Amino acid sequence: VETNSNAAYHSLQLLVNRRLSHGITVLGAYTLGKMLDYYSAMNLGQTPQDPFNHRGDRGHSDEDRRHVLNVSFVYDLPLLRQQKGALGKALGGWKLSGMVRLASGGPIHVRSGQDLSLSGVGWDRPDLVGNPVREHSSRNDMIQRFFNTSAFVPNQMGRFGNAARNLIYGPGSSTTDLSLVKSFPISEKLGALQFRGEFFNAWNQVNFGSPNATLNNRLFGQIQSAGDPRIVQL
Repeated sequence: VETNSNAAYHSLQLLVNRRLSHGITVLGAYTLGKMLDYYSAMNLGQTPQDPFNHRGDRGHSDEDRRHVLNVSFVYDLPLLRQQKGALGKALGGWKLSGMVRLASGGPIHVRSGQDLSLSGVGWDRPDLVGNPVREHSSRNDMIQRFFNTSAFVPNQMGRFGNAARNLIYGPGSSTTDLSLVKSFPISEKLGALQFRGEFFNAWNQVNFGSPNATLNNRLFGQIQSAGDPRIVQL
């Protein structure tokens, strides 16, 4: 008995690095990628719906993200940077840094939620009878029915469903973290006292979780979770 799988990953990766110039340093990385596998390690309870046909589960990996952009920066604020005396020590020497992260949503594994195939495995997928992707007229509409739920019907008794694994994608995410830092020199022996103001998800952007993807669940297609709101610590 072996636990193994096959995976393939292809990507275009771009990196932009602007070294310190006029008090600012910027590092940006973009990836256009596609990852396919039979099984994703982050979902340890997952098995093929048909134990005798692992290839039937080949699809987008749970870790697949089509677009990923990360940009980080550090900026020595010019405010009173050259000012001497108490005013310069108090108001000068601040640093603003941050990171912006944009990513496509992860795949959604739609399941029947019951062992209609009578295989004893319990990972049946439904039958696909339409286009699961739909446009959203509003945020509330997206939350209530993220994908076209009528595109899925229960697989027939004693048969496996024809819907592919991870065939649709969940909502993307966008987060900006900022940090404002100032060091106040005390002495050569004692060093300096540092003040940090940190703003996680600074713009308070709403990053929705994946919708419910179990066909026999009354919340099928609905989004029930979201990421952290803005968090500030001083």
